[in-house]
Amino acid sequence: MGATESTAEETTTVDESTGSCEDEEDDATTGTAQVLTLLRVMGNGLRNLCYFRCRSAIEEFDQLSNSQHQTGWVLCRIGKAYSELSDYINARKVFEKVRELEPYRTDHMELYSTVLWQLGDSVALSYLAHQLTELNSHCPETWCAVGNCFSLQKEHETALKFFKRASTVDPSFPYSHTLSGHEYIASENWDKALACFRTAISLDERHYNAWYGLGTIYFRQQKYTIAEYHFDKAITINPRNSVLYCYSGMVLQARKMYPEAIKMLESALRIDPKNTMAKFKKAAVLVNWGKYDAALKEIKELQALAPREAPLYLLMGKIRKKQGKLSKALECFTMASDFDTKSVLSRKIKAAINKVGVPDEDDDIEAEKDDDEEIGEL
Repeated sequence: MGATESTAEETTTVDESTGSCEDEEDDATTGTAQVLTLLRVMGNGLRNLCYFRCRSAIEEFDQLSNSQHQTGWVLCRIGKAYSELSDYINARKVFEKVRELEPYRTDHMELYSTVLWQLGDSVALSYLAHQLTELNSHCPETWCAVGNCFSLQKEHETALKFFKRASTVDPSFPYSHTLSGHEYIASENWDKALACFRTAISLDERHYNAWYGLGTIYFRQQKYTIAEYHFDKAITINPRNSVLYCYSGMVLQARKMYPEAIKMLESALRIDPKNTMAKFKKAAVLVNWGKYDAALKEIKELQALAPREAPLYLLMGKIRKKQGKLSKALECFTMASDFDTKSVLSRKIKAAINKVGVPDEDDDIEAEKDDDEEIGEL
């Protein structure tokens, strides 16, 4: 009897031990599967972001559990995705959450400062720059934020000083060189701007912002073939950026390649239907092409988005003049003058009014640089 009871106890102990091992193995298998799922989702999100498939990246990251989603690393990538989509409102909300969760983080704060620059929020940008300088004055992101703060105030020399400091702190940081290049463009120092953008590209060949910067310089210098090459290079890297297609269309317009320009501008509008500059440029190209009714249709659609912008009425007045409708042309020029609150286009508007009855010397209506810059601010 005693031997039988002992054997039964041993069997029970072995069964319990076996069951415990099986439970541990199941837990380990489940844990491994969860980790692999986490890595797959984060990897897919990061891959989509690297290829500028920004909406897909956001969707991937949104699949994460709340404990993983609400982390600085993930939210910074989501904020970057929104900024690449030019959705600066949502980008700001995400970066604000990052500051709340991880106020010690400097990674990606240069992008947050650029988002605030795009939104024109000088107060928030100044506060961010102040926080970062107190937190860490030995990282390039801090000085990029400070530089953006002065750039927003159009203090280009001071902004350059801080962007250069960012490059000194970390010479391998491409973004600081690119920001310096754009400040040099603002002061029309083309040679130094070219050097900055080329340095950024030497550090990161996929830094499309620098390719765009080079294209902008050559466009301003009216070297259209070279400009087109650099814009196309930027598009190859980031084929989902509306601004790049818009500038490529502007180059084609300058080269009088109107059908090709229209295709580029329509691509820009497919990516971002709210790109007002692309719609304005499309109207200008249609005028050059002699398609006045189609151009007027584009302008009327644009007026629904921005009804009080002087460049729209100036262009509409030029179209009416081309059509021989001089009274309507004069009415449009007058409205352009009324809406030109900053007096940016006053010289051109006055010239247009004074010459409303004089035939145009050139059949083409070129999109002047001032018009482009103004409509780009809508």
